[in-house]
Amino acid sequence: MKRTLSIFLPLAITIVTIFVVYLLLVNSPKAEPQESIKRLPVLQTVTARKVTVRVPVHTRGIVMPRTQVTLVSEVNGVVKKVSPQFNSGGFFKRGDVLITIDSAFYLLEITKKKSAVDSANMHLEEVTARAHVARRGAKKNATDFALHIPQIKDAKSQLAAANADLQLARLQLSHTEIKAPFDGRIKSVNINKDQYVSQGELLADIYALDVAEVRLPISDHHLSLIDLPMHYQDDSQQGVVPTHKNLPPVKLTSVIGGQRYSWKGVVVRSEGGVDENRLLYVVAEVNNPYARDVTFYRRPPLEIGRFVEAEIGGREQKRIIALPREALRGENKVWIVNLDERLVVRSVDVLYRGRDQVFIRSGIDSGDKVVLTALDFVVDGMKVQLANTLALSSSL
Repeated sequence: MKRTLSIFLPLAITIVTIFVVYLLLVNSPKAEPQESIKRLPVLQTVTARKVTVRVPVHTRGIVMPRTQVTLVSEVNGVVKKVSPQFNSGGFFKRGDVLITIDSAFYLLEITKKKSAVDSANMHLEEVTARAHVARRGAKKNATDFALHIPQIKDAKSQLAAANADLQLARLQLSHTEIKAPFDGRIKSVNINKDQYVSQGELLADIYALDVAEVRLPISDHHLSLIDLPMHYQDDSQQGVVPTHKNLPPVKLTSVIGGQRYSWKGVVVRSEGGVDENRLLYVVAEVNNPYARDVTFYRRPPLEIGRFVEAEIGGREQKRIIALPREALRGENKVWIVNLDERLVVRSVDVLYRGRDQVFIRSGIDSGDKVVLTALDFVVDGMKVQLANTLALSSSL
């Protein structure tokens, strides 16, 4: 019995399984054919327009004073008095007395020199009187010495030397008061009141407030975009002086306390020669950097030593296409959508790559639809679909 079950039981299970599978296949629903859908990439484009623009050149630098000097003591003595503004960061006006050195010694020197002048005057009068007497009784062949000619010259020389010593003493007395040579600000102070200073000792570093300068590096490629003032060897002889009317404007910006501020200036000159990095440094000037702005009263002053970003106004460029920076692919490629809505890869002549825009001289025609959307895979001539098309205005 057991042997019979071991033979027929697996056979029965196999037959039942085959029957169930057959029923499932017969009664299963039939698949309906589906039409394939072609999905095209949807692209955002911008319509190119040829316009006349001034391409800005962006660079950066550090604000420095145009005029900076070091005050040096020209006499010896004890500092008796200092100005209340004589401290690091203090402001002063032209002619203000910043430091007063003890003048007692130089007043005494003036008294002594005056006495020497009086003695020299009296000696000259005495020699002159002797010469007058000697000349009345002199013979025709009398020598110059007998006529007291060299004696008078010597007396006049002594008087001139005494007057020079007196003038020198007065000059040294005037140097006991150190006055400001211009309207400015104190950068650093090296001495204090009641301190003894020697001739030639450094007292303070000061700078003028009339003009601030910024050295800005410009590459060779960007030099063609700017009308830089050209200076030649014979300009000074011919009286050629550049005016602010034909100098490139510059806008300096800096973030202070989380807010962006700007100042206007002009590029006045370029420095002598290109450095080892093939950069030419130009100098921009800003007038009255510490003056209040009537249009923005709370704008901070343009502090010396501040790092600023600069935007130099370029020369006028005609028939230029300005595109958003994301429209440029690689070094010199853009994607164009033609009338058949197919993508075309095109090479262009790039004039300048800015931070937000790219300026193109040739390779694109006015009215072309330039792709802004980024794609992972691109085939020249592939079919695409347009989303919304933007038009570039002449303000770009």
